[in-house]
Amino acid sequence: MEFPSIRDVDLDGKTVIMRVDYNLPMDENGNITDHTRISMTMKTLNHIINRDGKIVLLSHLGRPEAKESHLKMNKVADMLSKIMDTRVKKLDGCIESEVCEGIKNMKSGDIIMLENIRFYDEEKEKDDIKRDSFAKKLADLADIYVNEAFAVSHRDHASVTGIPKHIPGCCGLSFMREIEMINDIVEKPDVPYVAIIAGAKKEKMFAVENLLKKADKILMGGIMGNTFLKAKGHDIGDSMYDENLLDEAKKLLEHGGGKIVLPVDVMVENGKESEQFPVEEVRKGMKIMDIGPETIVHYKNILRNAKTVIWSGPLGVFEKKPYEKGTLYIASFISGLDAKTLVGGGDTIAAMRKLNMMERMTHISTGGGAFVDFITKDKFPGAEALKESCECHGHFSK
Repeated sequence: MEFPSIRDVDLDGKTVIMRVDYNLPMDENGNITDHTRISMTMKTLNHIINRDGKIVLLSHLGRPEAKESHLKMNKVADMLSKIMDTRVKKLDGCIESEVCEGIKNMKSGDIIMLENIRFYDEEKEKDDIKRDSFAKKLADLADIYVNEAFAVSHRDHASVTGIPKHIPGCCGLSFMREIEMINDIVEKPDVPYVAIIAGAKKEKMFAVENLLKKADKILMGGIMGNTFLKAKGHDIGDSMYDENLLDEAKKLLEHGGGKIVLPVDVMVENGKESEQFPVEEVRKGMKIMDIGPETIVHYKNILRNAKTVIWSGPLGVFEKKPYEKGTLYIASFISGLDAKTLVGGGDTIAAMRKLNMMERMTHISTGGGAFVDFITKDKFPGAEALKESCECHGHFSK
């Protein structure tokens, strides 16, 4: 690795500001429904505490438009306190004088959680000078920066790329494992190499374009699949698709050399009924909700000899029966292959968890957009920032 991990750092008495992804799912009553993202950082937290470091945690929660009370980090801090069986002190800000005072009074082994970093517009500020000024204030709170938030490390945000400009930066143990596992699978993939790209995010169009250079086949589904079907000239009825991506989809189909594989049949919601239709027979009033049984067989035949499979995005509306079948059957089939299987993205992970497939894949990545960016783009902002931090501040030594 071109930058150090937390294992390379002398932590004795040091204050560590650690960017984590504690954007935990909550129900309508504000109760946390899953704490996997906390669990994945436990090794790093315990490593710092066992070496007499002090921990200042920095995370976002949701997509705040203002300082909404339900998006404060209080419940997350309470959950972490329960998991670690220790007090996690929550402060009501990130850079205010009271925050600075609270951190100054920390003792070895103490943990402080700062307020939702996205309550501050400067976190995502486009102006480099303003964003860097905010990052400098955050960096002044600590001696060492740790990135343990792979899932947000494709963002050029103050807490991801800004802080390590001002203090030495390193990666956490979960972050390091993500990079090592993904690199092992996609740097020199065994062939045949098959990608499954589904879901809805616009960023995945770039993934398709980039994967055309690397993968042998790209199987499509979800809203992305609908967009490509529409681009090919099919009537997709009232199905969701991205109109802004149609021209790009047409170009990729034209120049893709037959690598892009689209559904041949689909399950549609026609009124209250679920029906199977060939893609040529979908019409107005129908909503495509999943790939159909013939497509499942077709995709299995392509996957059968694959030695590397990457997957981002569920193939249908898996949350709603009976539209989980495409994702379930393909996941079950992949889990039995003699192949490296890499699955990433929040919705994909949720589908794997619901379908009890988590333990059956080679690696499950915590990142959504981060996962797609890392496997397709030349540079990954969070990792680049740590490399530059080493060049600026030097490597750590114990």
